[in-house]
Amino acid sequence: MFHAFRAMLRDPETKVIAVAALLTISIGSVAYMEIEGWSLLDAVYFCVVTLATVGYGDLHPTTPLGRAFTIGYIIVGVGILAAFITGLAKHRPMGLARNIADRHEHAEPSGDGQ
Repeated sequence: MFHAFRAMLRDPETKVIAVAALLTISIGSVAYMEIEGWSLLDAVYFCVVTLATVGYGDLHPTTPLGRAFTIGYIIVGVGILAAFITGLAKHRPMGLARNIADRHEHAEPSGDGQ
């Protein structure tokens, strides 16, 4: 995963997506700290869980402003996080898939008609 992340940061197109994802989580964290009075860890945790669409429900906004912010945050942030994950997948080494394909390609016929 770190190899894919480093490769992603070397590519100008996906570097923008990585920075946008980091900014989205940072802005969300600061907003929740200010609006809801959460600690940094709670705010970052909520941002990641929310944008990953996991939604454990252990934390949730309790103020009207926090709920309104969350609506916009989800609409914008889920798309940015999806683009980030797609960028990581694009730069992921194809080690396992390539090894399987190579083994299949170089396998000797078994002689039993298969």
